[in-house]
Amino acid sequence: MEYGEQYHVNYNLKKGFSDQMEKLEQEVTITSVVTTTVGEKFLSNSMSIDGLFKYKKGD
Repeated sequence: MEYGEQYHVNYNLKKGFSDQMEKLEQEVTITSVVTTTVGEKFLSNSMSIDGLFKYKKGD
């Protein structure tokens, strides 16, 4: 990847993950860490857990 190049990754979260996160009473953010096969490390933008819930699919 070149600097500034965008890349999209989708993660399937384990069943019950969002239920556990909803129980937290403090403001929580989540960040993804992705490494390439050549050892480069990329961090996603942080997202509040509340923002994650808008993507939750029905069970």
